[in-house]
Formats: sequence, C-alpha cells, structure tokens
Amino acid sequence: MSILRLLRLADAFTIANAALGFLAITYISDGKYVLAEALILLAVVADGLDGIVARRFGGGKEKMGDYLDIMADYLSFCVAPAILFYQLYFDIAATPLSTRPEDVLVGISAGAFVTLGLLRLARHVAKAGPLAGRFQGLPTTGAGLFATLLVAAGGLGDVVASLLIMGAAWLMVTELPYPKVRGASAYASGALVVAAAAAMLLLPGSSPIQRTTLFAALAGAGLYAVSGWAFAVMRIPVGLEGTQGADDGAPARPATPIQGSREPTGAHARDREDSQEVDPDA
Repeated sequence: MSILRLLRLADAFTIANAALGFLAITYISDGKYVLAEALILLAVVADGLDGIVARRFGGGKEKMGDYLDIMADYLSFCVAPAILFYQLYFDIAATPLSTRPEDVLVGISAGAFVTLGLLRLARHVAKAGPLAGRFQGLPTTGAGLFATLLVAAGGLGDVVASLLIMGAAWLMVTELPYPKVRGASAYASGALVVAAAAAMLLLPGSSPIQRTTLFAALAGAGLYAVSGWAFAVMRIPVGLEGTQGADDGAPARPATPIQGSREPTGAHARDREDSQEVDPDA
C-alpha cells in the first residue's frame, strides 16, 4: 500500500497512542475507570517514545506521521480525559432544569478541555511550531496527564476539580513558554508515569504504594503545568534560539531572523546551512 511509504518507525508509537486512547474511551463507557486511566497514562508513554524515536531515526522531513501525531494527541489527551472526568463527576438529574450548578460547571469544564485542546493543536498547525526547545502553551500531553491523574487521585469535590480542569484547559491556549522534557528528565518522568500505571493495574486502590505513586506523578504533572506561568513571571528564558521545531509532531520550519541582525552571506551562509539541524520533536 502506498500509504505505508509515508509512515516512519516513530509512527508505530503514534498509532499505539491513538489505539490506547480509543480503548480508554471504550473502558470508560463500560465503567472500568481504573483501567481507562492506566491506558491514558500508557498513551502518554507511547507519545514520549514517539518523540525519542523520531529524533533518533527520523529524517526531519515532513511526513504523514507529523499530522498523525496531532490527531492521536487530541484523541488520547483531550477527548479521553474529558470524557473520563465528565463520567465520574457529572450526576445526571431527572430533568435538565433540576441539574445542580456544580454539575453544570463539570459539563462546562469538560467541554472547555476538549475545545481548547483542539484550538491549541490547530494554532500549532497554523503557526508551524514554536522555537525549538520549548512549547507555546501547556502541551496537550501534559494537560491530559494532569487531568487523568487528578481524576485517578480523587478526593476533590466537583467545584475544585472542575476549576482545576478549566485551568489546565486555559493553560493550553496561552502563550506561556513550556520547556520540552528531554534527556534524563524525560526518562525519569516516563518511568514515574509507567510506575503509576502499573500501580493502578496491579495494586488495590487502598494500597499506600499506589496512592504514593499516584500523588508523586500528579505532583510532577502539576508542577509542569504551572511551570510556564512561573517562567513567564520570573522571566526565565526557555528554549533554544535558532531553529523553529515541531511541537506535538507538526513539521519544523526555519527560525525568523532576530530584528537588527544581519543574515550571513556567501561561504558563511553555506556553513550555517550545513550545520543547521531540524528538530523533529513530537
């Protein structure tokens, strides 16, 4: 099939990401919420492996997988967590007019999470990616991870949980700078997410080990969610100047020259072009 020629090795993990997100939605509909939560966490891991494999084996050119990744992220990290949150927090009333105000807030928050996640991904495609080394707005992967862990941890009322979900949705469409998690930090974060998923699948809900692992993962996801605001307030530079790379898997594009600088010419220009690397981050 000719369509297979457009795929790359990293796309296998992207497809796994989408499949896990779809399976999570089916388990939510069956009332198997713990299993659904674990599948969303595993989708986060698959999304991270997609980026690692793409950087190591990808050619850096535009591929169908770049756009496939965006659609998989929307399914697994916007739609699935929103349905999970809605299903567990919304109480269906006898009539629409008797719906409690807090349930209305739950519905609005879930809808905002899906809508603003879609807008974030659409904005990224339109802008063709931010500066390499950073994201513009909270990534959908980070937002979906935070929302899923928040629901899994439980213990929050409808209003507080709804406001936190609404906050994560709003952070996705801001222009706050978020660093890309790579290297040792990426492996450590991935290991924590895998540990949380394994604890949910293998240990009872009352297990102290499961609760500790979940709260550790939630704390990490929460700190990353507010890191963009902290970087902006403290004016800490995030990312690398130079190459504009992909965010959420979209194709990279050359960086815009800094105002007031001169473009190199002749041999210097050729040297810079030969040494320039494209960032195929997913």
